Amino acid sequence: MKLEGIGGLYKGLVPSLIGVVPLVGTNMTVYEGLKRKYAETSSLEPSVPVLLGCGALASCAGTAVSYPFALVRTKLQADGIRKTGNVVNAEQSLTMLGTFRSVLVADGLPGFYRGYTAALLKSIPAISISYAVYETTARMFDENEKKK
Repeated sequence: MKLEGIGGLYKGLVPSLIGVVPLVGTNMTVYEGLKRKYAETSSLEPSVPVLLGCGALASCAGTAVSYPFALVRTKLQADGIRKTGNVVNAEQSLTMLGTFRSVLVADGLPGFYRGYTAALLKSIPAISISYAVYETTARMFDENEKKK
């Protein structure tokens, strides 16, 4: 607030909002697709390990699609704290598009995936567990409704 005013609190908001659509869309599409494939090959309900596996693969796909936006968001947020790093043109780096350009010029396409493995260490358990808990809870509610 002292250095950048209220706007400093919202640095990185736009790439976050843009990145959430492909993240969630890809996660859900891949997860539901894998679950549907499993249902085609088995007469059993998917077990928790199967659900965790579907969630893990969905998480990898969703994170891969949306990670460049997460990287740009982080760079925009960190830029307010430190004005150094892989910035080709400090003036350009103050915007989302300028930060994309800066990463591309400095590191090429692989630069958009710097830190991707660390992101997977967070997202795989979070997404997998969320889907498994959701499915297990939905089954319990469904079974309770059938008993009534």
